[in-house]
Amino acid sequence: MPEENRSFIEGECLRVARLQPGCEHLHAIAIARTEPPNGRPNWEVLGFDPELSPAMRAQAIEAIEIIRGQYVLAPFVKPSRRTAED
Repeated sequence: MPEENRSFIEGECLRVARLQPGCEHLHAIAIARTEPPNGRPNWEVLGFDPELSPAMRAQAIEAIEIIRGQYVLAPFVKPSRRTAED
């Protein structure tokens, strides 16, 4: 699976979730890194903004499973600090 950054994956999740009836009003989706066994997706949905009812949440999560099967969350690389000599 290709690696992508957090903002890309959250954007794709939001796009797919908004296609679900009752989820069109979503503003954002947050994901969190996981430590999966044996090549499973290394991220999961942490929350929705605004929060969804339990039924709508289940529907959105089901739709997002497609995205979980397509992308791996890229490792976070802390940007180097530039010094005055750079």
